Amino acid sequence: MSSSSAPKPSRSKTGNDTLCHEKTCVNSRLKGYTMSMCKKCRNTCYCSVACQRKDWPRHKEWCKHSAAVAALGDSAISEEFDKWQGEMGVLMLRDICVHLMHGHADPEYIESKLVLLKMRQREPRGTPLLNHLQIYRFESIELLDKSCLPALTGGSPDSLRLLAQYMREWREKTQLFTKEVCAAGWVVTEILTPGGSKRVMIRHSPVTLTMPMLQGPKAFRADEVIAMQINMGATSRDDLALVEENKEMTKWLSAHPDKLEETMGKLVDFMAKADDWQSSQTSA
Repeated sequence: MSSSSAPKPSRSKTGNDTLCHEKTCVNSRLKGYTMSMCKKCRNTCYCSVACQRKDWPRHKEWCKHSAAVAALGDSAISEEFDKWQGEMGVLMLRDICVHLMHGHADPEYIESKLVLLKMRQREPRGTPLLNHLQIYRFESIELLDKSCLPALTGGSPDSLRLLAQYMREWREKTQLFTKEVCAAGWVVTEILTPGGSKRVMIRHSPVTLTMPMLQGPKAFRADEVIAMQINMGATSRDDLALVEENKEMTKWLSAHPDKLEETMGKLVDFMAKADDWQSSQTSA
């Protein structure tokens, strides 16, 4: 298929990656580039039309497969989620992966798994008590074997081969960029409507996990922190300044591990009380 057959990019910041997916390109959000999602599969990002066309021969099989799976879902729910995820930031997905796979240093093991994030649409929606990102309630996070993917998403068994290839290529690309041993984490989100009448599965782009992330201090009550972030609509910026802040914070917490438990415990308790108060006000 000619390069002109590649779908046009959708100019958007809702992709989950900081890197352009073209194999030889080193552009990233951290260098000031705005990534565009492939309009057809909606889970692969590029920095330019030129990169997307150059990558089409490599990307087209995964693109067609992903688009077919996406067509099985509810487009309105998927579009709403895309906007929400774009503002919430990729760091939330990274933290979920780090929490569930903490302590593992084998990329092959990590890429044999997938993370299932379950959320429920929140009601009432759009009231003054809720900010515009408080549209979901956290249900659970779970680490599953990658073999569960076809059953979860309605895809074919061939999806496992394509996903393995996609994650391997992503790992090779990010290791060149970061100069560290990396693995590609994979998150699948299940969204339920309030009454449970609809269930939509959304697959994300790979989440880059470096071995220092997985070997560092384990966050105290991390699952509750993630639940708090989703329930309260608390964003996680993924810009360069925050990356530098996180490095300094990690150094400090490594030297003072007792402070991590105390600080995160107080934060979780406070935000849980705030969420309970909001819920009581909306139901009154």
